[in-house]
Amino acid sequence: MFREKSLPKPLRSRWPHILLAILISIALSPSGVFLPLAENLHAANRAASKGKWSVVLDRLETAIHLEPALWSTHLEAASLALREEDAERALLHLSDPLPLDSRIDCLQVQAAIMTNDIQAAEQAWQRAGGSCEEKQDYYRALTLHYWDQNDRATARSVLEEWIEIEEADPQPYLQLGILLAVTQPEEAIAPLRKAQQFSNENVPLASALIRAIEDARETDIPAYTLASVGQALMQHAAWTPAIWAFEEALVQDPEYTEAHAYLGLALDQSGGNGYTHLQTAISKEPENSLIYIFLAYHCQMREKPKTAKIYLEAAAELDPANPAISAELAQVFVDLGDLEAAKDAYKITVSLAPEDVHFWYLLAQFSIERGIELESLGLPAARNAWLLDQDNVLGLVLLGNAHLMLGNIELAERLLWRAVQIDPNYALAQYYLGLLRHIQGYPQRAQAAWEYALYLDPAGSIGELARRMIQSFQPSP
Repeated sequence: MFREKSLPKPLRSRWPHILLAILISIALSPSGVFLPLAENLHAANRAASKGKWSVVLDRLETAIHLEPALWSTHLEAASLALREEDAERALLHLSDPLPLDSRIDCLQVQAAIMTNDIQAAEQAWQRAGGSCEEKQDYYRALTLHYWDQNDRATARSVLEEWIEIEEADPQPYLQLGILLAVTQPEEAIAPLRKAQQFSNENVPLASALIRAIEDARETDIPAYTLASVGQALMQHAAWTPAIWAFEEALVQDPEYTEAHAYLGLALDQSGGNGYTHLQTAISKEPENSLIYIFLAYHCQMREKPKTAKIYLEAAAELDPANPAISAELAQVFVDLGDLEAAKDAYKITVSLAPEDVHFWYLLAQFSIERGIELESLGLPAARNAWLLDQDNVLGLVLLGNAHLMLGNIELAERLLWRAVQIDPNYALAQYYLGLLRHIQGYPQRAQAAWEYALYLDPAGSIGELARRMIQSFQPSP
C-alpha cells in the first residue's frame, strides 16, 4: 500500500498518527485555515489512537471538505476506506484530480480487486510499473479471474509471471502444478515439488497430485492418469480443475465410463448439472453401484429424496455390504420424514462397519438430536465413537449432550468442560456448554458460551443455533 520498506516496523505501525500530527500542525500554523479543520484532525488523531478507523475516515473526509488543498489526505482516506472494505468510498477519493503518485495507482489496484474489476486492476498495475507491495493479492486475483473464465492459457502466464517476481512463494507453484496436472501431468511434478519446498507446512493437495501421477505411470494410459488426477482434486474439493481433468480424460478416451461418472459428480458439486454424464455412465455400466450413488447425490442436491431413494436402493442391491450406501439411505429417509426407517438404516450401517468411527458419529447425532432411543442407541453410539476416536472432541461433546438430555447434569458438565479444555475453539462444544449453563441457571455464562460459538461459526449451522438461543434467552441486566 505504501513504500515502507526502508522504515523500521515501529514507524510503519504508527503512520496514521504521524500523518495526523503533521496535518494538525499545518492546520494550526499561522498560514493554516481555521479551527474546525484542526478540531476534526484532532478527533481523527484520538480515534486512530484507539483503532477506530471508521471514525478516522469520517473525520478525514470532513477535513478534506473544509480544506480541499490537503490532497494527500485523499490517499490516506482511500487507504482507510479499503481497510474498512469499502472500495466504492475509496474510489471516490481516488477519482479526484491528484498529482502523479504511484501510491494512487496501487490503491486503485486494491479497490479494483475488491470490486472484481480485473481490467481496471491490470491497468492500474501497469501504471504503477508493478511497484505495488500487494503483489500476492494482485496475482491471486488475476489467477482466480482467468481460472473462473476457463482461460487456462492466460492463467498460466499470470502464474509464471508471479513466480518470476516471487520466486519463493509456494502459492503460484501449487496453482501452476494444478493447471499442468490436468493437461500435462508429468510436467506438473516439478512445480508441485517446489510448492512443497517453499511452504512452511505440509501441502496435502500437492502430495496427493504427485502420488496420483506417479502411481498411474505404470499403466501408461493418459486417460487413466488424468482421471486419477481428477479424483485427487475432488478429494480436496478442487472441483473446477477436477472437471478439467475428467474432460481431458474423455478427450483421450470418450468411452471411459468412470470419467463420465466422476465428471457428472464434479459438475454437480461445483454448481453445474452432471446429469447427462451420469446417464451416459449408467447406460454403459448399469451394474455399477457407484454410478447409482452419484445419481442419488444429484437428486439429493435438487431436493428430490424420493428419486434419490430409488437410486440408493438399486445401489444397495448391487452392493449390499457397502455401509456408505445405507448411511446415505438413512439421510434420505430423514429427508422423507421416515425416522424409523432412518434409524434402521443407521443401525445396518454400523453393523456393516463397526470399526468406522464416522458411522458411529452419524448414528449418535441422529439419535441425540432427535431424542430417539437416547439411552439405548444414542448414548452407546456416542461412547463407541469416543472410544474409537479419543483425539476428537466430537465424541466427548456428543456424550456430554446425551447425558445432558438424560438429566445427568454432573456427568454432562465433566464431559463438556473437558471437551472445551481440549479445544476451546470448537463451536459445537461451546454451544452445548451454553445449554448446560442455561439449565443450571447461569444465564450470563450461557450467553457468553453461545456468543463465543457464534463468533467461531458465524455463517454455519452451529452459529445459527447459537444466534437463536441468544435471541431467545437474553439475560437480565
